[in-house]
Amino acid sequence: MSKDKSKSKVKARTKSQDKLINQDQGHDKKHGSDKDTFSIGLAVSKFNSDITDNLLVGAERIFGEGLEECVQQWWEGLVKRPELELMYMTDELRDSMSSRYKSTNINLKITRVPGSFELPLGVQWLAQDKVVGVVALGAIIQGETSHHDHLAEAVSQGLMRVSLNHRIPLGFGLITANNYEQAQERADIDAFKSAAAAKRSAKSGKSNKGYEAALAVLEMLLERDFSYKLRELARNAPAK
Repeated sequence: MSKDKSKSKVKARTKSQDKLINQDQGHDKKHGSDKDTFSIGLAVSKFNSDITDNLLVGAERIFGEGLEECVQQWWEGLVKRPELELMYMTDELRDSMSSRYKSTNINLKITRVPGSFELPLGVQWLAQDKVVGVVALGAIIQGETSHHDHLAEAVSQGLMRVSLNHRIPLGFGLITANNYEQAQERADIDAFKSAAAAKRSAKSGKSNKGYEAALAVLEMLLERDFSYKLRELARNAPAK
C-alpha cells in the first residue's frame, strides 16, 4: 500500500482523535452492569489513520450521543410500514425495545489492525469475543497501480464471509477512494453531529462512512429484536 502524495495536507488531529489514538488494541469502553450490557465490535485500520480515526469517531457517535435519536427515527419509520400489524404497535413494545438500546448498556470493543487487508481477521477476533455486531473501518486510496482494486475486493469478500459465518450484522465502513480528497469527504468529522446534519452533509457530497456503517449495524439489531418481539406477541395472543 502507498499513501497518496496529498497526504502532506493533513491537518492537525482533533482532541477527539488524540484520545482514540492513545487507546490500546482490544480496549473496551464499558458502561452499565454486566447484566445489562451487550458488546459491539469496532475494527479499525491504522493505515491512513487520519481518515480512519474520523471514521471511528463517527461510529462511536451512533452508540453514544446519537443513539437515542437514531432509535427514535428508526421507530418512527417502523410504524409507517404497511406490512406490519398495527395491533402490536404498542407503547409497551416500544418501551421494552428502547430500554435495551441505551448507551449505558453498550460495551464497545475496539481492535486496531495494521491495514485494511487485516480487517477481516480483526473482525473475526471480535466476532469470537461475543459481540452482537461489528463495524469494519478502513481507507484504501488509489495508487499508481491496480493494487487497490485487488485489495478492496479481497477485504470485502473476507468481511462478508465473517459476517455470514458468525451470523452477526457487519457495518462496512471501508472507504475506497481515487485520491486523498475523496477519502476526506467520506470521513467528514462534522457529518454526524445529528441525524439531520448527516442528511445535509450527504446532499453536499460529504459523509462519514463510519457513522453510516455503525447505523446499519444498529438498524439490523433493532430489526432482529423487533421481529423477535413481534413473533413473541403473536404466539401469546389470544386465539380469535
